Amino acid sequence: MNRWLDDWGKNFFSALSFLTVIPIGKREISKHSLVCFPVVGFLIGLILVLANYFLTKFLPSSITNLFLLVILVILTGGLHIDGFADTCDGFFAGKSQEDTLRIMDDPHIGARGVIALFFLLLSKFLFLENIKFKYPALLLMPMVSRWAMAGALVFGQPAKEEGLGRTFLEHSPRFRLSARQVGGAGRNPLDILFTSIITLIVVFFFQGFKGLLLILGTISLVYAILKYSDKKINGITGDVLGAINELIELWVLCFFSF
Repeated sequence: MNRWLDDWGKNFFSALSFLTVIPIGKREISKHSLVCFPVVGFLIGLILVLANYFLTKFLPSSITNLFLLVILVILTGGLHIDGFADTCDGFFAGKSQEDTLRIMDDPHIGARGVIALFFLLLSKFLFLENIKFKYPALLLMPMVSRWAMAGALVFGQPAKEEGLGRTFLEHSPRFRLSARQVGGAGRNPLDILFTSIITLIVVFFFQGFKGLLLILGTISLVYAILKYSDKKINGITGDVLGAINELIELWVLCFFSF
């Protein structure tokens, strides 16, 4: 039991160190850290809920929503939003796999990335404005999106021989030496099953059977992104994972706004 708790703690802090800027010491990747992705997402959601609670006491709703988006970016160090911009740059401008990856690796954001980033943040803000009771949305938005990232890591394959996405894929339980074998049957399904159970319990607690639509929409969107990414760059990268996170966050806010 103590060993299980030690392993879980290591996995949690490993996920926390990579998904947030919360100072918890050395950034090391543990073998099953993706299991804790939704838990870290829920923690981020709790911070957003607390921020919303206190900010609404002093600020109007629109300013509060703007601050919530800023806090979310700060908590993650801009990692996912930067990946989204790089992915849009590469996918919309790249003519070949090599060209797309080269553009995505460029540290400078291109025009397409800037435009996509603008509409992403604007859409998030408008959806937040349209949500009357924000607490469930603020809790589930980062949790479901991190669960989606975990799923992408389990069912995706690395497009490059290096990078953050490759690093996590190497430490996911389904990784094998060949990049093309990452999607093989050798992966242990228990990790994604466990993390899915955690996510489903929380989603159904807040949304009941309506949460099924949220889950099915998330799975469909992740599947579509993985297929398109496989077509464009023959796999996924850390930037694509960031794009998945941002798009699922947008989807969750869209879900709660209606």
